[in-house]
Amino acid sequence: MRKTIFDKLIKNENDFTELFCNMTKFEDFKSLIISFLGIEKNKNPIFDTQYITKNNGRPDLVISFDDGIEFIEVKVDNRKLTKNQPEGYIKELLKRKEANKKLYFVIPKKYNYKEELNYRIKNTKKFKISIEIRYWEEFFEFCKNKNIYSKNNVLGEYYNLLKSWFGYETVIFSKKEKDIMNENGKVMYKAQKWLESISSLLIQNGYDPEWSKESNEIGLYINKKNNYYGWIGIWFPLWKDSGDCFVYTISDKDKPKFYNNFVNIYKKCKTYEDRENDKPDGVIIFKYISFDNYIFDNKNDESVVFKKLLEILKNLNIKQEKS
Repeated sequence: MRKTIFDKLIKNENDFTELFCNMTKFEDFKSLIISFLGIEKNKNPIFDTQYITKNNGRPDLVISFDDGIEFIEVKVDNRKLTKNQPEGYIKELLKRKEANKKLYFVIPKKYNYKEELNYRIKNTKKFKISIEIRYWEEFFEFCKNKNIYSKNNVLGEYYNLLKSWFGYETVIFSKKEKDIMNENGKVMYKAQKWLESISSLLIQNGYDPEWSKESNEIGLYINKKNNYYGWIGIWFPLWKDSGDCFVYTISDKDKPKFYNNFVNIYKKCKTYEDRENDKPDGVIIFKYISFDNYIFDNKNDESVVFKKLLEILKNLNIKQEKS
């Protein structure tokens, strides 16, 4: 699924920089950058990319106005600093006749070479050229607060691109939802205790369960003799999309034979497509069985569910050994 019109077109730092410059053809976006960088609007700045110097490197963006010039070096991933960043750029700025000169580094907050960049900037103070580090996350927040996505469709798509790289979702809870969460907290605590019981039963039957460390799930990876036998628990995205809460699941990226055995034995199992994963190979298909009908019946307890789980594991194990 394409999230923006720029998907698969913007693949690296150079692509991102060129697009950033091209977006300044929209006056709304141009005004936004000017405001973000603190440039006076009446300066009528002109944007250009890939300014080539003789021996001092090539800053990604150049902003020129009547009495000033500013270089911008863009980092959107963890590409290393070159020998000219920032000293070469400073030497180039010193050659210019403009009265106002400045150098910006626009980087992600998690840029791996941020400490090295700060160290280099500290060692260039003798040149008396202003250097400032700005963050893409700050720019996204600025765009969000200015409602840039509402100006036109292209700016809306660009905003979504920024969001996918450096942004976040705003989540606002109502009082009703807060009250629901108070009740859900008690339920989730009960779910945790329930899974602890399942973990103990698995251990008693020779399995080696491992608690998931993912933030969007509460569950157990089921292992035995260094083999993986699926996962049981509450996976919040699946719960939200399907309504199935407690599930046993295995994906098409796990052991092919084991996955195929599960599908062949349990032909009525359900399917869930995980499109939120950050894997480079895209959508992951999960097959699962819901235990909700067993759990949400007051007559049954974890031993009833475990009996069903153990039946699944034994069936798959026998099938696997035969294959």
